[in-house]
Amino acid sequence: MKKILLPTDFSNRAQKAIDYSVYLLEKHDCTFYLLHAYYGNIGGEDAMKASKEGLAEIIKKMEAKKENKQHRFMPVSINDSPVNAINSTVMDWNIECIFMGTQGASGIENVLLGSTTMKAIQLVQNCPIIAVPENYDYDIPDEVVFANDYNSEFQKSELKPLIQICQWWNSALTVVHIASEKQLTESQEANRESLKEILKTVKPKFVEVPRSTSISSTLLMLEKENQHIGMVAMVYNKRSFFEKLLREAVVHHLVFVSKVPFLALPKAK
Repeated sequence: MKKILLPTDFSNRAQKAIDYSVYLLEKHDCTFYLLHAYYGNIGGEDAMKASKEGLAEIIKKMEAKKENKQHRFMPVSINDSPVNAINSTVMDWNIECIFMGTQGASGIENVLLGSTTMKAIQLVQNCPIIAVPENYDYDIPDEVVFANDYNSEFQKSELKPLIQICQWWNSALTVVHIASEKQLTESQEANRESLKEILKTVKPKFVEVPRSTSISSTLLMLEKENQHIGMVAMVYNKRSFFEKLLREAVVHHLVFVSKVPFLALPKAK
């Protein structure tokens, strides 16, 4: 049985992520934990009541239209900040994956960086997060792109969710090296070989892609050119390729928002 966390603020954006998760896992035995975080000191008992009633309404609708009898929906109402509530729920219920909504490309500096989804990616520990664009016309991901620069050594434990996700949907995995240098260093070569060994069960394809003007523009170009790409994945930590992308986005007053779901993998401690 898979345990999936679905944070919601009762917006259409959050509902899109909820619907996408149920669609992707339609053939699996799952428990979906619908989480709403509220601050009890703002509205007191009324806030708690509204939270529980809102979750009950979502679950009623999901139960009415579900096609898999092995899908269960559990409400979780917590008096805390969204990120703290997500962290505690992940630990309490051994959550395997989190689906969250994003608002899509805006071109406004720090919109993604200031969002709950981005804060969760930065702060939630030991659980992958799939960020779903609000306007994404979803489908099963035929291909997952794992983008990196080979400058980090990966551990098998931190890539296990990536392997599992590819196995869930029988997705092809393409490891994309976005190159800014002419050739790989010895350490980059070693990290690539290590990746081949860790990912061998899903038979990944390794490709080299010349860097465009920025990491974000290169990734968006890949998505545009290959319609089979249904998800982009990266590992996040303070010194990761993903962090470089975010710094780059701020410098250029742009926000990188993938046009397809974005899988953020936590770096092993």
